[in-house]
Amino acid sequence: MLDSRLKKCGVEMELKRGEPHPLYEIALKLLDSVPLRIDHLSKGDRGYELLVQEQTAPVRAQPLKLKKRDTVEDAFRRIATNCLAQVHGNERGVVSGHDPSSVHQMRVGLRRLRSALDPFEGQIAAPAGLQEELRWIAGELGGARDWEVLAGSTLKQAFEPVSDERDAVSFRQAAKEMATENRARAASAVDSVRYTRLVLEVTRWVETSGWREGRTDEERQALNAPVKKFASKALYRRHKKLISRRRNLAELDDESRHRARIAAKKLRYAAEFFASLYSKRAVAHYTSALSELQDDLGWRNDMVVADELLKSLPVSRPETAAGASFARGYLASRVATDHDALRSLWKRFKRLSPPQ
Repeated sequence: MLDSRLKKCGVEMELKRGEPHPLYEIALKLLDSVPLRIDHLSKGDRGYELLVQEQTAPVRAQPLKLKKRDTVEDAFRRIATNCLAQVHGNERGVVSGHDPSSVHQMRVGLRRLRSALDPFEGQIAAPAGLQEELRWIAGELGGARDWEVLAGSTLKQAFEPVSDERDAVSFRQAAKEMATENRARAASAVDSVRYTRLVLEVTRWVETSGWREGRTDEERQALNAPVKKFASKALYRRHKKLISRRRNLAELDDESRHRARIAAKKLRYAAEFFASLYSKRAVAHYTSALSELQDDLGWRNDMVVADELLKSLPVSRPETAAGASFARGYLASRVATDHDALRSLWKRFKRLSPPQ
């Protein structure tokens, strides 16, 4: 029989009325003395989880619905709250380490949150300290995700013709061990006081409209402007920035293509954030072409990252040198065959205009 007992000591804080700022101040002061963690499950849900021994499933981004009467500030708060919900929803999965997909989805949530600031540039800016901490936790998750991709689908495809050979087996095992080590590092980071403090600070900043601090009356008034016109300008600006990158992405070097990938990613997230403000027909064709382009650029970047990992592993494990060389050759051939596909995707996208 499974043991469903769990020792747990908690502090429950609830805002009955008034402003939330003092509640966050108390929580942060408690954190200075006690290594607390935030739990988003109710006591009832925790009890049921223990009873059925159920693991938390990875949480994807939920549909986001903006209203045309929303102000710029309203829209940003809805977007940031949506991103935070995806981040919070995957914390337990990352800490438990049972499903690598939780690491990926939490990382996506963090990317979306950081990208949400881009279209609101000039209107809303997170404090420098929050930006640095968001980069920190994204970096802690990044290593786990990179090794999981390499140890999983990438090497499975690379070694499929020689899957039973000793070098292939040895290399795949070494990569899996590296993935496990990095997943444990990610779990430790998310289970840390540093991460808890970050979550409290970010949530407080969103819920208390911390971006209004130190702004002029004119700047605060701009936050009350209708979001539809603002969104159209933001999408057009991001679209032009991507188009100006180069005439043909397939011909770029890795670094230039990486910058183009970042521009495409920010545009894709912005288009998804604001999609509900436009007709489905106006958005669908544009986001479809943009998503395919960004996915291909993302895959290209994965290949560059994988190549760096393949070069690094034999440094600490010389026995993997043969397997690493074989896998690097496979990746190089895959990238070469993608050249025409990327050119086609880029040409298709350049003919489009963002929804207005």
